[in-house]
Amino acid sequence: MQEALKKMKEEEERIKAEEEAKEKAAELAEEKRLEKLRLEKEKKERDKQKKKERIERLKKEGKYLSKSQKEAKARAEAMLASMIQQGIEVPNKEALSESNRGKVKYGVRERKKKDQANGKPLRSFKSLK
Repeated sequence: MQEALKKMKEEEERIKAEEEAKEKAAELAEEKRLEKLRLEKEKKERDKQKKKERIERLKKEGKYLSKSQKEAKARAEAMLASMIQQGIEVPNKEALSESNRGKVKYGVRERKKKDQANGKPLRSFKSLK
């Protein structure tokens, strides 16, 4: 009888130890899962912050383009490439800037001729409006 009680106690202790080990393993697995979630969340936050900083930097440099601006730029470049393929001569920026250069004349206007009989200008400013 003593042996049977002893075996029962040992069996109960073994079962209790197994249950504790299972609980401990479950707790460790839960901790690992939570740690993994936390690390993923931190990584997403870092990536989001990095992207935000990149966009801010590009905006400061004046190089940031929205989606619609990128599409418009791509369309313009495609049209330019097709024009060049067709043989149409397209001036570049340098040629345009050199051809438009000239001496700026400030304050020089042509004088209006006065009507000989009336002494009034041929056109008045009111008639132009």
